[in-house]
Amino acid sequence: MAVFCIPGHVCAERYRELFESNSDVYNDIGTHNLLHSVAGSLRGRPDLWFHDAAGAGTDAWNNSSPPAGAGVSPQSGNPTDSQVLAGRKDANGKPNPAPWPWFKAEIKSGSKQINVSIFVNFDTRMLSGDEAFHLKTLAKDGVAQFWSRSVNLNGDSYGVTVRLYEASTGMPIMLLVNEKQVPVASVNALGADSAGAAVIGWFVGAKIYYQEEYFKYIAPNYPPQSQYRNYTLAADLNFKRTAAHEIGHPILTIAKGVDYSWGHEGTSTKGGGFTNNTPYFPQTGEVSLMKYFQGDDVFKADLRVKASEDDVKSLIYISPR
Repeated sequence: MAVFCIPGHVCAERYRELFESNSDVYNDIGTHNLLHSVAGSLRGRPDLWFHDAAGAGTDAWNNSSPPAGAGVSPQSGNPTDSQVLAGRKDANGKPNPAPWPWFKAEIKSGSKQINVSIFVNFDTRMLSGDEAFHLKTLAKDGVAQFWSRSVNLNGDSYGVTVRLYEASTGMPIMLLVNEKQVPVASVNALGADSAGAAVIGWFVGAKIYYQEEYFKYIAPNYPPQSQYRNYTLAADLNFKRTAAHEIGHPILTIAKGVDYSWGHEGTSTKGGGFTNNTPYFPQTGEVSLMKYFQGDDVFKADLRVKASEDDVKSLIYISPR
């Protein structure tokens, strides 16, 4: 759910020292992340991702069901190409829009171009004006980079452009700056009191952290020639991918349900923990934005990361015309 990772083995010892010197790390990271990610680092596995449990705060989500009262009717399996082009329908064949006016699709059959708009309501109350502008820009750039791609529909190749727009009725997204050297996991839920929680439960929206102090702390571990000595660049790259991933969770929850979304398409538990089925990071080819991988590195992956073709089709499918 969160896409933050410890980038490779370069920072294992430095992170261990940081953990041992911060008595409040337990409160910063939370029980679930302490059990999985930090413990993984201390066992010499700094490649494990920092992941959330949809804000649960404990590991109980691995063996339990999500909150009741979801109110969502996800698609069973992938929609057909014809369904994607037509959009989701209700039992009477009428357009069945998403629970909120979060999405809009424009399909240009002649030019084989599809434009998808995702509407968000940014909460930046904890940020300065400059910080808010910077993080909003990164979030918009991240969604455009990782969700735009080509898809094949009924034998034709369509170019899909996905853009993030601000709207008061949009998906609630809280942007925050973590000012400590200990990283904090971003989450894909804002709590029971968040907008729309009564409709599909509290697993809506996202809380996304910018982690420049952490990347500043580990920067000396990179070779002198590495571009990631530029800790601001490293933090920007991390935030863009994290934002695209977290905003993807409500999309997949609405389209395919909680198990598919929280379980990262079968690559994790619902609580975000690794399983025997969690694949290792692919050395070649496309890397799925919404899956978990062992040994992932946010930096080496960025140029190959994309929302999968099936996930982009799901976004088109749930987007009202």
